[in-house]
Amino acid sequence: MRSGSSRRLLAIAVAVLIAVSTSTAWARQDSADALYQEARRLFEALDYDKAVVALDQAVAALQTGTSGDAARRERLAMAYEMRARSRFGLGDQDGAKADFVLLLKLAPGHALAGQVSPRVVALFEQTAKETVTSLTVAVTPATATLSIDGVPAQGTGSMRIAIGEHVIAVEQPGYRPAKQTVTAVADTPVEVTLALERVSSVIRIITTPADVEVKVDGAVVGRTAAAAGAASESASVPLVVSDVATGPHTVELLRGCFVTVTERVAVERPDDYAVGPVTLVPAVATLSVTADQAGAQVFVDGRDRGVAPTKVAELCEGEHLVELRTPFGADSRRVVIRAGNDLTVDGVLRPTFAIVSTSGAAATSSQDYRVIVQRAFAGARTVTLLAPAVDLADKALKANQLPMDWLATDAAGRPVGASAQIAGPSRKEVSARLSEAFKSQGVASVTAIDASRVVVSLLSAGSTAPDAIDVALDNPASIAAAIAQLDRRTSLSGTSIGLQVIDVADVAGALIVGIDPHGPAAAATARVADIVSQADGKPVADAAALAAIVAAHKVGDSVTLDVRDAAGAAKRVELKVGLSPRVIGLFEHGLLANRLLLDLRARLVEATDPVDQSVIRLNIAVALARLGDWTAAREELQRVKLPDRNGVGNGTVHYLLGLAAENLGNRAEADTAFKAAAESDGLLTENGPSVKELAAAKLVELQKTVR
Repeated sequence: MRSGSSRRLLAIAVAVLIAVSTSTAWARQDSADALYQEARRLFEALDYDKAVVALDQAVAALQTGTSGDAARRERLAMAYEMRARSRFGLGDQDGAKADFVLLLKLAPGHALAGQVSPRVVALFEQTAKETVTSLTVAVTPATATLSIDGVPAQGTGSMRIAIGEHVIAVEQPGYRPAKQTVTAVADTPVEVTLALERVSSVIRIITTPADVEVKVDGAVVGRTAAAAGAASESASVPLVVSDVATGPHTVELLRGCFVTVTERVAVERPDDYAVGPVTLVPAVATLSVTADQAGAQVFVDGRDRGVAPTKVAELCEGEHLVELRTPFGADSRRVVIRAGNDLTVDGVLRPTFAIVSTSGAAATSSQDYRVIVQRAFAGARTVTLLAPAVDLADKALKANQLPMDWLATDAAGRPVGASAQIAGPSRKEVSARLSEAFKSQGVASVTAIDASRVVVSLLSAGSTAPDAIDVALDNPASIAAAIAQLDRRTSLSGTSIGLQVIDVADVAGALIVGIDPHGPAAAATARVADIVSQADGKPVADAAALAAIVAAHKVGDSVTLDVRDAAGAAKRVELKVGLSPRVIGLFEHGLLANRLLLDLRARLVEATDPVDQSVIRLNIAVALARLGDWTAAREELQRVKLPDRNGVGNGTVHYLLGLAAENLGNRAEADTAFKAAAESDGLLTENGPSVKELAAAKLVELQKTVR
């Protein structure tokens, strides 16, 4: 256990370090960009004194991580130029020349930008004459890629190079790379000739359209790409597969909505081999959709396809999002369609939360996090999270004068931004209106903590406070845990033999402290203060052991108990296993009260037995109380009718009514309810605590308040 905890802690620590490192890198880049822009503003305003100071800071920030970033190198070069020109404007010619030297060593081919003083141009050209020279590179084959000091060069031929030592490198797939070190001196052109040696074969693949996945001998080697500025439906540029061994090879070309093409290539000797241009043929199929509820509207990839049952012809082969919606629920699933097939989707509609808004770090992202969350939670079995079209969601929010962060929640479940300013009654009204607008049973919002971690807020129609689910969208285990939490089903009854037992120190067995007058043990010979030593012939070491044995039985089974009374006399008692009401805890961890309300309200509609109805209403009341809606909770509790018993019963109801009255500021009603609960032997939940003790403590609190 300890080693497992250590591994988990280590994994968390590593994740935090990675997140901090990534965040720090982005912060440095943002800081460098901000410094550069401020320095440029000062330079263009001809405020050279301040510009030099600002450019010192910008140069220092830009110099970090410049080598592999072309855009950052270009920005650093411009910073050197602006600082040189600022220093020149301040009469510091030596400083200006020093900056021009740094500039030309970084970018030998740099040219001064904009309107520049002839004197500055003369200084720059004189510095260039002393700092750079020309380099001519001839390469065989001419298509090889050239780099100088590890930085890619644009083609071969003549170019400028800083004085000093340089490494000229050339490479091309199928050839052995070559490099040469040269020393450039002033006024002396440098000439380099490099001929590459062929060592292996390459296959160049061209497809129409582009964006085609390529496999060679079953392994993915890349995707073909369209030429710069060309549409993806046009012919691709060649995809080069290098280091191909001699012998026969199979090339597969795959793209959604097109028939896969297979080509065979015989590589006889090191050379260049071509596949294509290959034109792929579209692949389409037919989709039929039915539903278990009449009038279900069908959408495929967001497009309205009519009312189920319906058939969609000429649908592209591949993965598609199929949605069915009614006023009572929805079904959303992804299906894979193969060319020429007739696939049928039999929709099973479930309660739905419409994801209407996104806020946090994702607000400026090009990705729709609502859709990402919908896909992540597609595996949920009991509820659907559905992202309506962006324009419809925006229209609904504007109609209700709601900002994007109206339901924003942080990782701890606390409202943030505008959400913190919206009172429960207002949220209750808005959730009902939005749910009606989207024909859903609730609404949801996504608050992005970072690029992959989000908090999904769930608000059932007419609810006052949301549930919060923290999930990492790039972590399958996190998604699975979130779905399990969403799919968690609450049992409203358990097995019982009507005995309330406790553990006593140094006493083997379970001590009977209560007998339910309405339970199976009411007419038996078991008495309070008896000790249960065995059940069904198995030793009972404590109360938990007895509970486990009873839980293993079905309602109607018999359990045989061996007990002894206070005098030590032994007796055997046979009890029938019966049903015992269950109620969720006010502070039970992991419960999603909004999700639970959808389930409980659906069960209430189907329930016909008065006791079942009361147990469901009792749980609805607790769920409402967890959300802070004590008014609605009180209304449900007043309709609950349960007998007085040792477990969950009338005493439980009275205590909860007392809590509701207390939270609503009705002291007299709270006093009456707590007094009734104090006369009960009931429990707050199936496993306690005693409502008698809880109510007594509350009555003491009320007396103190009066004084």
